[in-house]
Amino acid sequence: MALLSASGTASGAPQIPQRISGTTLPWSLDRGDWEFSSGVTHRDSVHPPFFGEDSSARRDELLFCLVDATVGLGSGGEAQIRFGVQRIDPIVDEDRTGVLDPRITITYELPLRQRLSAALRLEVKLPSAGDEHRLGTDQMDLFLTGAVGRKRVVWGWAAEAGLAILGHPLRAGVQDDLIVFGATGWWNGGGDRLRLFAEISGMAASRFSNDSRVARAGMQIGRRRPIDLAVRRGLTSESETWGLEAGVTWIRPGRP
Repeated sequence: MALLSASGTASGAPQIPQRISGTTLPWSLDRGDWEFSSGVTHRDSVHPPFFGEDSSARRDELLFCLVDATVGLGSGGEAQIRFGVQRIDPIVDEDRTGVLDPRITITYELPLRQRLSAALRLEVKLPSAGDEHRLGTDQMDLFLTGAVGRKRVVWGWAAEAGLAILGHPLRAGVQDDLIVFGATGWWNGGGDRLRLFAEISGMAASRFSNDSRVARAGMQIGRRRPIDLAVRRGLTSESETWGLEAGVTWIRPGRP
């Protein structure tokens, strides 16, 4: 989920959230620091991957992120794992419930001494959700991106771009190579107890109608256990129509 960290930095700027949005943030957690979050997302009128041109494939989705855990590895590295369950309500079929594909991510903050920070990110989606009822694609997907950003005491921003490789669920040995991108910004409206954020992210250059894009806006309230709320709006015909998100994060600094 999109969740903010509340710890401070030596420069006086609050530590920027690791999960404020789908856009990668180019700041890693310190060694031993970790964040654990969970939440729920509702998306209305969604096309499953590779079925963007099939109007009968649209469905409503309720996604429960049971675990979103990130730990600082030191020397600019951090690792993340996410998994959960889902319930879909298709237009032409009965409701289905199943697991969400686990995702494992490694992020490395580059050792730059500039105003801008930068990081590289590798994400792997593991094929746990079966494709029988379009709960998943039953394929492994890869994402490789780079991110840049800047953070100040009151505001910050980050942008990301890279490549994704999605395995086709119906054609053996066929993949969809896409461009992935995202941009997010936030404003600390109440010190480190209230943050407002907005984002645009998505995928482009698909050969199989996977050009989904979404705009998000929301807020996070609290420090040690911040709660976040957001609204979503799809920007392409392959995307969802509307969506809502809610989540909570537990933050624990590592021991000195």
